[in-house]
Amino acid sequence: MLSTDSEYVANQIFLTRSGEKAPLPLQRQGDGRFSRMVRLENSGALLEIASPDDNTSGALQFHLWAFGGLLAYPIICARAVRQVLDSRRNAWRSAGTAIRLLLSAQFLEVGKRVLRKSGNLSPARNNAAQRAEMAIRSRRNHRRCDGPLRTVVFTHSLNLDGAPISQFELTVALSKQGVIVPIVVAPKDGPLRRLYEAESVEVRIQDAGPNTTDRKTAYDRAVSECATFFSSLSPDFLYANSAASFFAVDAADAQHLPCIWNLRESDPPETQFGDYSQSARKRALECLSLADQIVFVSEASRKVWQPLPENCRAMVIPNALDPDRLTESMSRWTREAARESLGIAPNEISIICVGTLCERKGQNDIVGAIERLPGDLNRRLRIDLIGRCGDRYGHDIRETIDAMPPRHKGRIRIFDATVDVARHYQAADIFICSSRAESYPRVILEAMAFRLAIATTPVFGISEQLTDGETALFYAPGDTAQLARHIHRFANDETCRRQFGTQAHASLDRLMRFPDMVNRYADIFREICVGDSIQP
Repeated sequence: MLSTDSEYVANQIFLTRSGEKAPLPLQRQGDGRFSRMVRLENSGALLEIASPDDNTSGALQFHLWAFGGLLAYPIICARAVRQVLDSRRNAWRSAGTAIRLLLSAQFLEVGKRVLRKSGNLSPARNNAAQRAEMAIRSRRNHRRCDGPLRTVVFTHSLNLDGAPISQFELTVALSKQGVIVPIVVAPKDGPLRRLYEAESVEVRIQDAGPNTTDRKTAYDRAVSECATFFSSLSPDFLYANSAASFFAVDAADAQHLPCIWNLRESDPPETQFGDYSQSARKRALECLSLADQIVFVSEASRKVWQPLPENCRAMVIPNALDPDRLTESMSRWTREAARESLGIAPNEISIICVGTLCERKGQNDIVGAIERLPGDLNRRLRIDLIGRCGDRYGHDIRETIDAMPPRHKGRIRIFDATVDVARHYQAADIFICSSRAESYPRVILEAMAFRLAIATTPVFGISEQLTDGETALFYAPGDTAQLARHIHRFANDETCRRQFGTQAHASLDRLMRFPDMVNRYADIFREICVGDSIQP
């Protein structure tokens, strides 16, 4: 017996015929009930999916009537016999099942199995009945709350990276609006914990996730441990961040927790989950169907993840910057004080690149471009890379810089990731983004907010943020010659720098605003909580 919100089911359930959706017409019965009715093809039978009245338990009631006396029953039985005869390997088992169902008058189940065998309801297509059952199951134990939702905010990292910082700002804003009471859960500690706790948000460190080498049994055990931990927090909701949090979505499903899943990556799924075992990769993709709502942050990212499962509920909400935090960070430093603190002379041109030193960020492009510039210009440049070393690539960049000719010594510096990144933005003249893959990077939004001239690769969501020749200069990833020309142009023309910076700042108004972004997420939380459908 399936239980769910009868109004939701009455508005959502449908059958398929020849692969096409066929909504069941809603009819009010004489006793006040609503039902949807459809005639089973070629059988003369009518299927009614009825919504119970207020005095029932809320279970779906399935009724099967035969029109034309006993005409429908022989037809169904004949189909069942035919299917039994066609099934050689499982003939005896199928015969026993058919007889048992017929003797117990479960004619609807016989009809469903016959249709499935004949291809009208193909499990491989995630047919309408399966989708309806999945929607019912995903909302089965949703808690209805008049107040804030006690929410597990799962983050794959508490480092000062773009995705965790964006989740931090959104979480704090939803908390202040009274939408959620957040409990942040992360597998490892990091500097963002202090920022959360400064906002009176509880943070729990729980390393319950699977290892990349885990086989199915180990993966299932890790997910079970994670689910048990979630249960101990008595949450109403899960908000997971990034593809790396797929196992948290799996654990939430085990606890029947409603779930929103932010996918902030533009790498295809096979790349995202490529380090995991085959069974874990398969389960990660299945998790796309388990989340009540998937939220991408750019249209480009959503396209990369296509085709999504047929029953996956996905939408796009672009990132935005918290204007209050932005204003506060800007007020800490004047341009002159920031440059002096960083040892940048008044006549020098400051270039910055903010992001983890890793292959995906492609900072070697900057090193290669600097080597192409003439010596007199090089002596006027100060290039600062701000970010932690994410892998061997970061260490290789350090070694490359150390091995550069004397004329470049001291021109390129590396700073660790910092909470006070605004100091570097205030001191800078030019911003470079050399990434190979970005969904909708917040560093681009920050550079626009600080009115910097931007040279960037136009990968994925960046082309939704900027326009080549108007708000930025684009170059192809790895094309150090083109990047060198852009640096040369900006460095030698102050008017050009100011014009591009001003236009980039002005274009922020056409992008998503932070209050609108927060309100859209708040609507998702509330709509899922009461079992309403969500409009993308």
